[in-house]
Amino acid sequence: MERQTRTAATTTAITTTTTTTTTTTTTTATMSTTTEKKWRCLRQIYSDSEYVSAVLNGLVNTITATVPIVITDSEGKQILKLSEECKVILAEITKYLNLEKLLPSYKYVVTRSCLKGLRLLQINGHVSSDPDVFKYFARIGHYENVRLTAIECLVDIIQADCNGDILELLLNMAETDPSSYIRHSILRMLTENPPFSRKSDSPMDNLVLVNKIWNYASKCSLDSRLRCDFMDLYNTLWGRVSPGCVPTQGMGVLIDLKEKRITNFSSLHAPNESQ
Repeated sequence: MERQTRTAATTTAITTTTTTTTTTTTTTATMSTTTEKKWRCLRQIYSDSEYVSAVLNGLVNTITATVPIVITDSEGKQILKLSEECKVILAEITKYLNLEKLLPSYKYVVTRSCLKGLRLLQINGHVSSDPDVFKYFARIGHYENVRLTAIECLVDIIQADCNGDILELLLNMAETDPSSYIRHSILRMLTENPPFSRKSDSPMDNLVLVNKIWNYASKCSLDSRLRCDFMDLYNTLWGRVSPGCVPTQGMGVLIDLKEKRITNFSSLHAPNESQ
């Protein structure tokens, strides 16, 4: 009896000690998490990142469009001549982009403002249109909002410069990027700001692009949202009729009551005598 009593008492003591240790560990972890949240809140309250972001946006918005002045250096390279105001703004953007790597702001709002400011300088003709900076920040590994801002600038470059290479890059990202939100956002941006219109004679409007978008939409049958995004992009670029770059397969007439127009399809081409 005494042995059983001692064994039971020992087991109870061990259980009590284990429970106390577990409770202490849980309490310590909770306190650590709470302290970390408080520190983040304090850092957000007393940080001037939003103020710096607003100042950069206002600084860039003071620049208006201009006729670019091109000069040639001693090596024969053509360089855009910047005004003194643009030099100051570009220096500030470069400084804060480098500073963000050492001391990032809350949700990288300063980096996003710098990217938007750089793109605005390119639009107004003060800086040459170079997508390499935006390609770098659109890569996997950067903060998601920074990637979205860089992708938005790339979409704008596609339309402005008729850059098919960037369009192909973004379509590949829309298919293979690990983030579903990034894939969805890329297609939404391309739909809202399409690379070309239906009536434009763009070199990007070709059979390769038609097949690529159609095949991408067919592959993502398990992701209904992404499939709808691809189809929305397809309808934005070419509508409900067959794209003009696709050869006709027969003869007939299509009557579109919504747009009040009639489309004639030419007959099949006659085979060559050699065939």
